[in-house]
Amino acid sequence: MTLYSQRMNFIWKPPPAGLVWAILTRHVKSLPKSRIQMQAHPAVLLAHCELHYAAKEWKSLLTIAETLLQQFSELDFLWVNRSYALHELKRTQAAFDALVPAAKKFPKRWLIRYNLACYCSQLGRMDEAMQWLQDAMTLGNQDEITAMALDDPDLKPLWRKIRGI
Repeated sequence: MTLYSQRMNFIWKPPPAGLVWAILTRHVKSLPKSRIQMQAHPAVLLAHCELHYAAKEWKSLLTIAETLLQQFSELDFLWVNRSYALHELKRTQAAFDALVPAAKKFPKRWLIRYNLACYCSQLGRMDEAMQWLQDAMTLGNQDEITAMALDDPDLKPLWRKIRGI
């Protein structure tokens, strides 16, 4: 299993089906009649979001995630996907800035803090990165997060400190 696919197993967790269904059913009565309108339907955009993530098509993912966030800011994975796309497009500071509000909005989501740790590490802000990582470990499974962090090239500058936790 590649590092990317291992990280995907931790990062890409579809939201609970009931939540997505509840959000999308708001739009069922207004299903578009034309193919062009259907392409902009939230259900279609969510599927495209997942496909672009898996295909590592970061520009497309960024565009779709930003579009969906305008309507569905309650879906935490959209915040993560948008920031991850920015990071992969070498816009790490923008990725960090875009994800910080999600840490406040979703105080129990360890993955948001983990990604903020990755971005801080890549930006050379090691103390801040360790704080975000420790916050993630407090919220999630410390052993699993530690193992993932020790295999994540974004956190390589912190591996010695992480081993000491």
